[in-house]
Amino acid sequence: MTRLVPFWRTLSVVAASLGLFVTGAAADQTGTGAWNDGANRVATGSALVTSSLAFIKSTAAQIKDAQVRQATEDAVFNVDTCVRSRAGLTTQRKQQIVEQLASEGLIDREEAGRIPGGLVAGVFPGVRDEGTDCPKLPLPYAAAPAGWNSRS
Repeated sequence: MTRLVPFWRTLSVVAASLGLFVTGAAADQTGTGAWNDGANRVATGSALVTSSLAFIKSTAAQIKDAQVRQATEDAVFNVDTCVRSRAGLTTQRKQQIVEQLASEGLIDREEAGRIPGGLVAGVFPGVRDEGTDCPKLPLPYAAAPAGWNSRS
């Protein structure tokens, strides 16, 4: 377990570095962003991102558990990986989850007005192929703003 700590710290640093491409304005999170292609172009052309991804790849290769290693590599390097937690998730079920989070004090209902699309959009930002058995990340991991993967 202690060998993974540096790996997760590295992922956090890379994610934070990539977050520099995000604007400060609140964007509509109910769908995928129009800027995704541009973010992907910037990330693809970045020496820092390329270097960071190579480091993540070499670090992930050291994960001894084959299933955990494959899942990690798939999440980072496969743009068409399934976001399994969102598979078949209906609008009604999303609302139920948000209500449960709010009733347990884990999210603040008063924040709904500050999030374009409300709390459901804040907890469940847009993905490609929403509502299918295999929804996908809206853009490659390397181009994602810091924290996107942590919210899905």
